[in-house]
Amino acid sequence: MEELLRLSFLYDIYGKLLTKTQKEVFVYYYGEDLSMNEIAKNIGISKQAVSENLKRAQENLEQFEKNLGYLEKNQYLSLYLEDMARGIEDLKNLNPTPEQEEILDQLKNKTGEIYKRM
Repeated sequence: MEELLRLSFLYDIYGKLLTKTQKEVFVYYYGEDLSMNEIAKNIGISKQAVSENLKRAQENLEQFEKNLGYLEKNQYLSLYLEDMARGIEDLKNLNPTPEQEEILDQLKNKTGEIYKRM
């Protein structure tokens, strides 16, 4: 399950870099849970070609991540933003002045905006 989740994240980040056939095979196999025979029939290629394209897609996604590292960077940023949000909430529980609370609210909003854009 963890590998499927990782591949899904990698596809979200790097999927546009795959060939058309690799994208189709990947989406049918992982997104729609079709068998290799069903995929072969749907897109008019052999089962062997489906297998090869799926393997290449997985290898390419992993290679893109190895070279660029966006998924790993994204995961670290998510953790840091979550830590920041918890820290902001902890500070708000210390009865800050109205001015301090306004600043904390602004920081919380900014971290939320960054998190949404990731």
